[in-house]
Amino acid sequence: MKKVLIGLAVLALGVAVSVVWLLRSLDEIVENQIETIGSELAGVPVRVGSVGIDIKSGTGVINDLRIANPDGYAAPDAFEMPTLRADIDLQSLGKQPLVLDELMIDSPVVHLEINQRGRSNLKEILDNASKNTRQADAKAETAESGEPMRIAIRKLLIQGPTFTESNPLEPGEPRKGTLPAIERTQVGGSRGATPAEIGKIVIHELGGRIVRQAATKAAKEALKEAIEENASGLLEDIGERLRRE
Repeated sequence: MKKVLIGLAVLALGVAVSVVWLLRSLDEIVENQIETIGSELAGVPVRVGSVGIDIKSGTGVINDLRIANPDGYAAPDAFEMPTLRADIDLQSLGKQPLVLDELMIDSPVVHLEINQRGRSNLKEILDNASKNTRQADAKAETAESGEPMRIAIRKLLIQGPTFTESNPLEPGEPRKGTLPAIERTQVGGSRGATPAEIGKIVIHELGGRIVRQAATKAAKEALKEAIEENASGLLEDIGERLRRE
């Protein structure tokens, strides 16, 4: 009996050590997955400062997530996300999909940069994310079913987004702007979305809105210039006619 008790104690100790090791390594696993999948998806390096997951409370925090700029642009990063917080539905652990009650991205900064050829860094990253989803998912850790892990997000909140805009035709400090908070519900639906699909949604929600806003601004300015030029020409024609008369 004594030997049995000692054996059980050793077994329990081994299980405890394994659980502690697994929980400590979980942060590193998640960090590695974000960087691997994100870099494949965006076509540029993705870096994470740190990850902290607390299974007991069902919370996760990702700090200092950065998406680098493509080659040929001045700023080191296109996206800066200081803090991402996830509230995990503990009943969904080990199941497909993993359910997040909320994923909140706090105070992200996006740098829109237009180069001398008229191309923008965000458009390049958006195009990469649209075409690289399948390859990125192929690098994801799979569930027991052999399929990529799926995530369903009941509420996606991007809070306090800001951006800078640099254009070679407008020298000086980059123009700064803000966007209203972005909120989406039931992301991934009941089946859930793959990690790469979630990443693509976030990139498009942030980058796509800024690209569209910049395009609208450029179109308005071009229209204004055209109107001013036409108005100036019209006034000159009227003046010439009056002089003739």
